[in-house]
Amino acid sequence: MPKFEVVPTSEVPRPKPAGRQVTVHTEYIDYLGQIGRSKAGKLTPSVGETSQALRRRLGAAAKHVGKEIVVKRNGKDVYFWAKSGQRRKANGS
Repeated sequence: MPKFEVVPTSEVPRPKPAGRQVTVHTEYIDYLGQIGRSKAGKLTPSVGETSQALRRRLGAAAKHVGKEIVVKRNGKDVYFWAKSGQRRKANGS
């Protein structure tokens, strides 16, 4: 039988992400740091990756650094840029 103990929640260690997850997350944070107000990034999935996975990783990295971004997909490519405070006007009257 296992040994059972009751411990305060303050002593419970936080889970640590796996090594590859940290590396990938850091890469995406770096991608976000390379785009400015007038530049966009373009990611093309490599073999075995999906554009949906790229979008998810970008969103997680942006949330981590507190940056708002726009992510759009065109075919298999994923484009992303910093979200501006201005909205585009609708066409018409």
